[in-house]
Formats: sequence, structure tokens, C-alpha cells
Amino acid sequence: MWIFLLVTSIVFAASLPEKYVLSKHKVGLLKLGKGSSVDELYWKYNDSREHCAMVRLINRNFEGSFTKGIQVYMGDCDIPAFVVSFRQQRGSEELTGATVYSRMFRAAHGIGVGSTLGELRRHRRGQGQERGF
Repeated sequence: MWIFLLVTSIVFAASLPEKYVLSKHKVGLLKLGKGSSVDELYWKYNDSREHCAMVRLINRNFEGSFTKGIQVYMGDCDIPAFVVSFRQQRGSEELTGATVYSRMFRAAHGIGVGSTLGELRRHRRGQGQERGF
């Protein structure tokens, strides 16, 4: 069981382009947290060579107040691939979180949007964590 999970994780991670990999504090090419910026997001994801690559500012409206967010469209023009929240403090920006909607994005072990409960359970067992599902 361990060997199968390890091999599939390595093969999956190797076949997925970096711009679609989810990891801790990262969505594709974008780093979240300190040192991140809105300019970096625009620079990395406003690509005229890709079909419907677009970035736009929106109001996320968290807790009834204006909260800045940025929608990033990749490939599908109808649904954003992900939405990033950010805040401005003392003249600098920080990307604080992201909500991923696209099935193109996956973690290195293959879990992502659209993963089944069975896939989540198999991954959790491989990590030695039986509880929670």
C-alpha cells in the first residue's frame, strides 16, 4: 500500500505542470503570505498567450464589509480558476488566502477539486491518519 501511494504521488507530481500544483502557502506559481504581492499575481497570470487568461479585482464581501479579492481566469472564461484575497497594511500588500475552483489544480499527491471521498480516505490512510473521515 505504501509503495503504491508513493509511486503514484511521484508520477502524478512529475506529470502536473508547476502552474497547477497546490501546496502549503502556494497556488500554482503564486506564493501566499508575507512577501507576496498583487503585482506578482498580475505578472504571473495575465498571459495573453493563454486562452482567456485574465485577472480582475472584485469585492469578496466577507462579513458584510468590502474585502478586496482578485479573480484569476485560466482556460475557462466562465468560471475563475481561483480567487485570491489580499489586504493592504502600511503601504504594502499581502496575499492572505485563495479559494480554488478549477479541477486543473492538484496537490502533489493528486488531491484537488473534485476528488472523491474514497480518494481522500486512501490518502489519509497512507499518511497514517485514520481519524476524520
